[in-house]
Amino acid sequence: MPSFRDRWDILALASNHLTLGEDIQIAELAAETFGASAAQLTSLCREAVFAALDDSPDARYVNKANFSIALGQ
Repeated sequence: MPSFRDRWDILALASNHLTLGEDIQIAELAAETFGASAAQLTSLCREAVFAALDDSPDARYVNKANFSIALGQ
């Protein structure tokens, strides 16, 4: 499984094309996803986008609430 630094790098890469809300901290997400694989982290970013679009079809950014939904919290 990826280390904290690896998860941080994977999340940063998977989210680099997203507009993230000011409440998103990649380090916090990396800490919350201990044990996740690279594929799961990439999927997490995609699911957060879907959550943002479910919330509002005109969503302009992905926020912490969207990532919380994607994490199943």
